[in-house]
Amino acid sequence: MHDYRQAFTARAAATFAVAGLLMLSLAALLAQTLYGWSPPHIGRPVCAATAVLAAAALAALHAVRVLSATGEAQDLSAPALADKLAGICAARERRQFDQLVETGAPMDLLFRRLRDSAGHPQGSGASRLSDVASYYRGCENERLMFLGEGGSGKTVILVHLLLQMLDERAPGGLVAWRFSLSRWDTSRNLSAWMAEEISRDTRIPLAQAQDLVTRGLVLPLLDGLDEMDPPHTPFPTRAAEVVEQLNKAERFDKPIPFVLTCRTDTHDRLVSRGARLTDTVAVQMLRLSPKQVQRHIRSVADEERWADVLSHLEKDANGRLAQYLNLPWRLAMAVIIYDKKSGDGYARDLSDLTAPGWSDDTPPVTVGRFVEELLSRPAVARRREPTRRTLATLAAYLHDKRGRGDEGRALPGVEEGKTLSGVDLVVHELWPVGGPRAPRYVTAALSLLLWIPAAAAVLWAVGHMAWPFWLKAVVYGVLGLFPAYSAHTSLAQWPHPRNVVLGRFRTPTGVRRLSAAAAVGLLMLILLAATGAPGFTAAYAAMFALIFGSGSALAVREGADVRVLAAVAAAVGLVFGLATRLALGSLGPAGGMLAGTGGGGFALVLAVRAALRGGAEPGHVRNPVFEDFIANDVRTACVSGSMLAAIAAVLLHYLPLSASALQVTLVSVGAGFSLGFGFVADAWRRHIALLICCRGTLAFRLTHVLAQAHDAGLLRRAGIAYQFRHLDLRDHFATLSAELTGHWPGGRGTRSGPPAPSARER
Repeated sequence: MHDYRQAFTARAAATFAVAGLLMLSLAALLAQTLYGWSPPHIGRPVCAATAVLAAAALAALHAVRVLSATGEAQDLSAPALADKLAGICAARERRQFDQLVETGAPMDLLFRRLRDSAGHPQGSGASRLSDVASYYRGCENERLMFLGEGGSGKTVILVHLLLQMLDERAPGGLVAWRFSLSRWDTSRNLSAWMAEEISRDTRIPLAQAQDLVTRGLVLPLLDGLDEMDPPHTPFPTRAAEVVEQLNKAERFDKPIPFVLTCRTDTHDRLVSRGARLTDTVAVQMLRLSPKQVQRHIRSVADEERWADVLSHLEKDANGRLAQYLNLPWRLAMAVIIYDKKSGDGYARDLSDLTAPGWSDDTPPVTVGRFVEELLSRPAVARRREPTRRTLATLAAYLHDKRGRGDEGRALPGVEEGKTLSGVDLVVHELWPVGGPRAPRYVTAALSLLLWIPAAAAVLWAVGHMAWPFWLKAVVYGVLGLFPAYSAHTSLAQWPHPRNVVLGRFRTPTGVRRLSAAAAVGLLMLILLAATGAPGFTAAYAAMFALIFGSGSALAVREGADVRVLAAVAAAVGLVFGLATRLALGSLGPAGGMLAGTGGGGFALVLAVRAALRGGAEPGHVRNPVFEDFIANDVRTACVSGSMLAAIAAVLLHYLPLSASALQVTLVSVGAGFSLGFGFVADAWRRHIALLICCRGTLAFRLTHVLAQAHDAGLLRRAGIAYQFRHLDLRDHFATLSAELTGHWPGGRGTRSGPPAPSARER
């Protein structure tokens, strides 16, 4: 088993140092052989650039050695990494639990063991929420499944179990981690999917997440088996595939431990078709007794004000009110709805609950009233209608993902080869709300539009140069490649948000990549110096190393092999340098800077694709914060655009343009803006395209509205995704969308919507 404490040792640092010294010795030998070690033949620019790059390489190697000696560069051991993961999980899930039990205290949930997965009862004893961790540890094979109807508290008890286990874990011990099953592509192995989810939700590299899973340091808490397939599916196909995988999964030659939640009706349909979990303890979530309802009301509300309701529950324990409030979800809604204050009093009269005139079809506690109460909270009150329209559109989109097979069997939605969840809202993956094609075409159009400032800047600069026609044609042709490539990549199905973390310069990965870039630049400087044009060569090598080094250190994910990055960069840099030397060598340092900038960027794209084996995007967000998906992309665009603007300003200084400072500033900023927003920020452009396509139905500040809806209690979080707090809320907003728009979003024709809302839903 790989030990990450040995991943970056003093021996590795010494190897880098020896390689650097050998490279410098080779440089001296080549210089002596080719140029007779005569600075006039080499040229002052080459000498200066050689000194700078050599110093950069040695400084980086020294930093590697220092970091290795102090232990700061070492990757965490698996137990230490598990401790870090536990801290991340605890902080996130405590916030989630506080939102789920926002009334202040969790309900006294009870559950009872079933004899087997078929649901036959075993005994009459019930266990409590507070004892769930000890109950789990007593289960055979540590495989536990919670069954219950919608709103019975399955997610609450799952999160409570997770927090109890984290509180009781020993340092370096097992980490309970909650996974949303709706995101699982069941063609993937369970362990591989778990590692990908952990890596996607945290800053932990995929290889280390895989190591944690392989070592058995992650306990999967799998939430929502019933959410794998559309509601009321005769046979839940994807859920059955999950059951099959869980039955086969082993860890250390034993059945893999897990905790699972599922609605009872979905579980019954699975069992009726033979999809039964083996070696698993199944427990049934119980409805609340009148005593439990009374205790909860007394713990979170004014007992004097609720006296009539409490008395009614005491006198008629089997009555209509007791039967209605015995579901935890309904009780939570009732407390929130009837405890809403208005001025000096309350907005609703509790006599509605005890009045004799209502029935199960017209209850006083409805999802519609609950939604109106949440929409009136300060977090969303100022944007009440935009929030309502946005959530209605997104709920209808989640419903619209569901298709039907040849035999009328409900199937999960698929968009461009990607299996879509019917419950998850991931900000940068919402673009199909605007249709399967329109957002991509609008993104391509935006890309071309955003390149206009750069095109104007180049046309202005080249127009002031006394260059031959063929050279101007070459410059214009190269310029045209950038917007064409940008428009082409804009048509990609699933762009990833990029992220620039300036602190990576101080990490071992950043230092290694900077040292590799300096070494590549030094190698190119030595080899290209033989072609003459020392000013061009020095500027090209220095700029290539700067662009490639900073880009790979800041924005390329950690899984990329630095050796592959360096090898591809060296090959591309030499070929590109020789080609541009013939075309731009006469421009001296200005031509070298221009060629080095383009070559460094081109090499970065090719090197990342080679290192990650499969066209992966650089800068895939490892720890995206929900409202920061698009903000990270914009920040990356600003950083990369600012770098290009600075380079362009220096380049224009070397060109004989006789331009004013204002002209240079405008041209430089225009070029940087086009590169940053027209080329780098793919996810931002797709997001803007979505808002254009869905104007009037989605709020323009979509990420802000989603964050506020979460704060108001309408949404919850699961990893990097938002989810409606309850499926009843999703169905309510989906029905509202049909009433507001008269059609389902997505642009793919008619889809069967949810049934018309009952009085209870209204």
